[in-house]
Amino acid sequence: LASVLDGLGVADILTLDKPEAGHALPRWCHPGRTAGIREGKQVLGYLGELHPAIAALLKLNQRVALVDMLMAPLVKLISLR
Repeated sequence: LASVLDGLGVADILTLDKPEAGHALPRWCHPGRTAGIREGKQVLGYLGELHPAIAALLKLNQRVALVDMLMAPLVKLISLR
């Protein structure tokens, strides 16, 4: 993800960090293995591991990493560069 964001010219303005306590994560997110993708205080998406319960339902034998981002704010950031 870092190289993609770098290629788009926005890696320097987006941050990956642990979601704040009490912040509701999407259901697919593994608690403790997910980072929020932010621009300032605005959460643009998440990068993390698939929740073990969902992985079990899908009969996955390996860990799966996912990225979920809002595209409109990302496109706006790119266009401002």
